[in-house]
Amino acid sequence: MCSEEITVIVPAYNAAAWIGECLASIAGQSYPYIRTLVADDGSTDATADVARRAGAGVLALPHRGIGATRNAAVEATAGCGLIAFVDSDDILHPDAIKILYEALVSSGSEIASSAITRSRLPGSVRARSHEFTGMGGAREILYQRAVRTGMPAKLFRRHLFDDTVRFPEIDIFEDLAMTYRLYLAARKVVHVTAPLYHYRRRHGSLTAVGQSGRLSALEVVRSIENHVGTCARPLIPAARARTAAAAVSVFRQLAISGDGNSPLADEAWDLLTSRRASVLADGNARPLLRTALAASYAGRRSFTKICQLCPPH
Repeated sequence: MCSEEITVIVPAYNAAAWIGECLASIAGQSYPYIRTLVADDGSTDATADVARRAGAGVLALPHRGIGATRNAAVEATAGCGLIAFVDSDDILHPDAIKILYEALVSSGSEIASSAITRSRLPGSVRARSHEFTGMGGAREILYQRAVRTGMPAKLFRRHLFDDTVRFPEIDIFEDLAMTYRLYLAARKVVHVTAPLYHYRRRHGSLTAVGQSGRLSALEVVRSIENHVGTCARPLIPAARARTAAAAVSVFRQLAISGDGNSPLADEAWDLLTSRRASVLADGNARPLLRTALAASYAGRRSFTKICQLCPPH
């Protein structure tokens, strides 16, 4: 099997306190042909210095947010064959890139992904994999099944970015708007079931963001539904399920924080109630989502109380 150079992009903003461990996990990969590029989003700490001391290249950028940073980093990799993303506070399994590369090449895929863990990475892994068409992989993402939404824990053929829209220049959920489109651009993808990526902080989780982030989530899922309805109609049920899931999550967080009667809660409630019948009838939708949507038929006041009694994991 011929080996190719892989560029690993690490978007970072004021990450000096933790990026060293991330970069060490990349430098310690068993796959030898790796170039690391830290895309520094205008950090005011020593992020760039730590990256250079670790032997990584640094792309110095003005502070514009994660979406713009990802776009600039992708543009800087023009001419590269393969790229991967690692968030600056996360860690790779020592064989992560090797396993993803071998799965990608042996299956003839254009994207390889792996499972993610929030606990310790396993010492050794059994690299079982499942292959999908690009459409099938996008379906997995939108149904929130095997393939995760985010950019990390994936290896991409760089050419996929040439014909795909760029990340929206927003500070959160930019990857939700982009990842499924990359999968739609691919002919074939492969997913490795072993956890190869340690996700140490919850970037963009709805429990960790404020009102603007929750609004971004709803805007992104609506844009996905609109795009799918025009360009990928077989994915309409999956896109509706993803919209309903985001609406339930936003409404639940607002209920827990005491903002269950806010205009944003009104919007989330309208989205989940307008989609619940079709999602409940969709056997591919996640059981937990269908349970939440069924509970919403008790009415908004009762559903608010249910959300307050059942906080997120």
